Amino acid sequence: MSSTLSSIQSSAMLALNRHASVMTKLQEQAATGSRINRPSDDSVGANQVLALRSTQNQLTNCIKNLNEAITTLGESSSATTDISGMLNEEVRVLLIQVTSGTYNDGNRDLIAGQINEILEQIVSRANSSHLDQYIFSGTTTKTQPYHVVSENGRITSVNYAGSQNDLSVRTSGGIETAACKSGDDVFKMNSRSAPEIVGSGGVSLGAGTSSVTGFTWLEVTHDAANGQYELTINGGVDSYVVPDDGTGSANLALTDSRTGRILYVDASQPISEGTTLVATPGTFDVFDTVIKIRDICENSKNLPSEQRMEVVNYAAGVLDEMSSHLLNNSSTTGFRISFLEGVKDGFEDAKFN
Repeated sequence: MSSTLSSIQSSAMLALNRHASVMTKLQEQAATGSRINRPSDDSVGANQVLALRSTQNQLTNCIKNLNEAITTLGESSSATTDISGMLNEEVRVLLIQVTSGTYNDGNRDLIAGQINEILEQIVSRANSSHLDQYIFSGTTTKTQPYHVVSENGRITSVNYAGSQNDLSVRTSGGIETAACKSGDDVFKMNSRSAPEIVGSGGVSLGAGTSSVTGFTWLEVTHDAANGQYELTINGGVDSYVVPDDGTGSANLALTDSRTGRILYVDASQPISEGTTLVATPGTFDVFDTVIKIRDICENSKNLPSEQRMEVVNYAAGVLDEMSSHLLNNSSTTGFRISFLEGVKDGFEDAKFN
C-alpha cells in the first residue's frame, strides 16, 4: 500500500511540475508576445525566426536609406526650383531693365551689383547640404561642390569640385538606384553644338573642333605700326599675333589660359578691332551665364549700343533655356521621389508581413 501511495505522489508531483513548467512558458509567451524566446523552445522555428529577423533588419536599413534619399531629393528639388526662380524673376527682370533708355551708366553699375549679389545667392543654394552631406556633389558628398574665384569682391568664375557620378541609394540585395544628380548635370547643359558668333563680330570662326563652353569673350586689338592684330580670349594672359594682310592661319587655335579650352578662328578672313561674344549652345551653365550677363549689364567690354543689344537679346534667350533646363531637372527629381516612395511602401509592407 505504501508503495502505491508513493507512486501516486510521485506521479502527482511530476504532473504538477510539468503543469508549472507549461504555465511558466505560457506566461513568458504572453509577456513577450513571442512563442519562441530561446532556441530550445523550437529549434526549427528558432532558425526561421533568426532568418526573419535578419530580413527585417535589412528591410529596416533599406527603409532608412530610402527615407534619407527621399528627403535629400526634396531638398534638391527645392534648391533647383529656387535657382530657376532667381534666373526668371530676378536676373531676367534686371537684364530687361538695362535695355531701356532710362538707365545711365550709374544705374547699370547698380544693376550689375545686384546681379552679383544674386549670383552669390545662387552659389550658396547650389552648395546646399542635408544630413551633413552636400546635395549636388554626386558621390563625393563630403566635398563642397562649387568654389568661387573672386577679384575685388566680385565673382569671376565658379568651378565644380564634386563627382561626375550621380548619388545612388541601396535598396535590397545589393541593388542600387539613382537618387540625386551631380551638380554638373543639374546646373550645366550637356548637348554641345558648334560655337557661333553672337550678333556682329570682328572675326570669323575656324573649322577646328573648339572645346570652349558657354560664353567666350574674344578681344582683338590692332597694331597698325607693326601691321598686326593681337587676339585674346576671356581676358587670358596668352595673346596671339596675326598679320593684318590676310595671310594668317585659317584655323588658328586660341587657348584660354585659365581653363586650357581652345577656340579656333579663321585669321585668313578680314579681322576688325573690338570685342566679340562667342556662344557655344548646349554647354551653358548657370554660373557662367549669370557672370556674363552681369558683365554685359555694366558694359565692361565697351560694346557699341547695337552690338550690346544683340548680346542682351541672346543672353535673355539663354536665361530661358537655363530656367527650362532646371525645371526639367526638378520634374525628373519629382519622378524619382515618387518611385522611391513606392519602393519604400513595398518594403514597409514586407517588413510588416
